[in-house]
Amino acid sequence: MRLDKYLTSCFIGTRSEVKKIIKSKKITVNNKIILQEGFNVDELNDIVKYDNKVLIYQKYYYYVLNKPSNYVTSTDDPLNKTIMELFNDLPTLLIKELFPVGRLDKDTEGMIIVTNDGSLSHYLTSPNQKIEKTYYVEYDGILVSNAIELASNGIKTQNESFLPATLSIINEHSCYLTIKEGKYHQVKKMIHEMGGILTYLKRIKINNLELPLDLEIGKYRHLTNEEIEILKK
Repeated sequence: MRLDKYLTSCFIGTRSEVKKIIKSKKITVNNKIILQEGFNVDELNDIVKYDNKVLIYQKYYYYVLNKPSNYVTSTDDPLNKTIMELFNDLPTLLIKELFPVGRLDKDTEGMIIVTNDGSLSHYLTSPNQKIEKTYYVEYDGILVSNAIELASNGIKTQNESFLPATLSIINEHSCYLTIKEGKYHQVKKMIHEMGGILTYLKRIKINNLELPLDLEIGKYRHLTNEEIEILKK
């Protein structure tokens, strides 16, 4: 990989900024000052430093966010706060590369994956994959006595239908609901069809990966290699 591309991939600057940094003699490769932009870097074995700080090349970035309410799942919105604003301690150039995988409604809390890996995003959001998402739900009213059966058979309304889902009752005003699609306001509509009125919604699991219990609302962290593999299974 060219040195200038390596440096921009580490998000220390734009292409033009990186050229100036190289000329300023602040970049070393294996402890030798390099002044050629096209110098070939072995990103797996060479040690590249900027101002004597090691730069770690990473092709893909994976984060899990515990989304708060009142944020929209978007990279840009002129009217609302977006979840990307919660990543403001990352380099600006990196933030521009990232995007949320799927979406959560503005008032919904919980688990969102944010990455620059388009293949993983496609896998997790493709309707053909039927990736399971589990939600913790609170509601007013009382669910019908055969709600579990209704969910497992696939709920149909006058205007749309939903794939079979798994309903687990916690108490008379809360439950877990696992679905295999992501239609607009789907959980709200399903709960309504079963007799309840949704009051609170939080996604707690995507595929086989659960929202970390120690991740506070509005916070994010890197996914571990093990967690990434769990998501892909």
